[in-house]
Amino acid sequence: AAELLCRQLAEQGVEQIQVQPVYLLEGIGWQRLCKHLPSAAALYGIHAVVGTPLLHSGNDYALLGQLCMQAAEVYKADALVCVGHGTVDNLPYQRLETVMRKPVQSRKYGDISKLQEICVVTLQEWENNRISAKLQEANVKNICLIPLMMAAGKHTREDICGEGRASVKAGLEEAGFSVEIDRMGLTEYPEVRELLIEHLKGIDDKYGNFVH
Repeated sequence: AAELLCRQLAEQGVEQIQVQPVYLLEGIGWQRLCKHLPSAAALYGIHAVVGTPLLHSGNDYALLGQLCMQAAEVYKADALVCVGHGTVDNLPYQRLETVMRKPVQSRKYGDISKLQEICVVTLQEWENNRISAKLQEANVKNICLIPLMMAAGKHTREDICGEGRASVKAGLEEAGFSVEIDRMGLTEYPEVRELLIEHLKGIDDKYGNFVH
């Protein structure tokens, strides 16, 4: 698909392209894109640059953390559970949780005093008993569950928010928690789309104006 696109662009006389990926973090998909797209483009004499994923700078983490905590406020939750897909290196998820736990940073986001616990986990490492025990220890009842997915696809509908017994939602409810779900894909948030555009502009600033 990448070679076909590059061939079509080359036929139109395009010599440089910049691609802004819609990935959450620098995982396997983003790494493959960075490896294969420039190579495919070079076959047709095109210079290609790939942008950074949603979570790249400290400001990126702060903005996404803010959106998640604001959603928890809307649902009047006393705990926030964010679930991502997971990748080879899950440190970005841990970093996001750390950002949301910082008291100084949290005060910027408004009144979130009702949030007694914050958990950021992945489907790869989901262990319902461990997470439930952590939430029960915090003595919370009402949970806001947020899928950390760029689009609300199968993982959101089935693995996280589904009614099947194996879903994250079902596991939390079985443990006695009341669960409210923010089912939106992250790209449905205007703030996220604006942030991706800022990433795109950042590459323009670094490399000059490309075809997007």
